Order: sequence, then C-alpha cells, then structure tokens
Amino acid sequence: YIGKSAVVSNSIISEGCIIEGEVYSSILFHGVYVARGAVVKNSIIMPDAKIMCDVNIQKSIVAEDAQIGEGSVIGLCSHESSVRELGITVIGNGVCVGRKAVIKEKTIVDADVPEGKVYEY
Repeated sequence: YIGKSAVVSNSIISEGCIIEGEVYSSILFHGVYVARGAVVKNSIIMPDAKIMCDVNIQKSIVAEDAQIGEGSVIGLCSHESSVRELGITVIGNGVCVGRKAVIKEKTIVDADVPEGKVYEY
C-alpha cells in the first residue's frame, strides 16, 4: 500500500509494505512500514522493519524487525565529512532505536538505542 501523500521515486518496494512517507533510491522488503513524515534515501530496509513518523534515514541498512522511533535520524552526515569519506550505517536485527536518537554515518548498532541517544563512528 502506498498512501495518497506518499512519495516513492527510483525505488523497489516489495508487496506487503505500507508507505505513508517518502522513499527515494531505496529497496524495501516485504512488511516494511514507513510512517507519514519519514524520509528514506539511498537505503535498504529489510523485512518487517518499522520506520515511525518524522524519521530521516540516509545511506543505511536497517535489518529485519528493527524499529526506528519517531523523530530519529539514521546515517546523519557530519559537516566535517567529505562525500568520499561517508560510509553506510547499519541497524541490526530486531534493534529498537528510541525516539529522537541520532545514529551518525559509518556506525553499526547491534543493541537497542535509548531515546535521545547520539551514536557516532
């Protein structure tokens, strides 16, 4: 299902997804939910992952059954990094990222992230 206000561009979306936000140049596997206000760019979202409202995901892999809390930022690029230095951010299987958490580029997360926590490489 792709909502009326959703935007999907240059992406592969599997059956069974619910897209209410924006998805650009990404691959979404079955059962993925992208809430209204969420933006996913240049990323791979594995089966049954949940992306809540106002989340921003860039250059990331979000593993199966992960949940990204409202207002979180995943794959944030620091201003000091050049484009060539940027890497992929990985959120592991079943990881729950709390509301308004920030996971910067080149970070691998394999445990739950508390609300408001900032992680960087």
